Amino acid sequence: MEDIAPSSARHGRRSGQRAFDLVQLHLEAGHPLPTEPGNVVHQGEDLGRWVRALRHGWDHLTAVQQWICASRSSGSSP
Repeated sequence: MEDIAPSSARHGRRSGQRAFDLVQLHLEAGHPLPTEPGNVVHQGEDLGRWVRALRHGWDHLTAVQQWICASRSSGSSP
């Protein structure tokens, strides 16, 4: 993918990491995991949309990515 569109591939990884970090901060603040798009938007990121996309794409994540999400973001695994 990066050979085809390097800037968009890098942006996608940064955007995913940013959403992951924002979900972590949201959970650490004592809020529940956002599960519906549009319910929680923080710093311009729709956290519910990101969680939903993560759950739908779960089988495409590596084992390490699944472990990180399951262990650090309680409830984000399918």
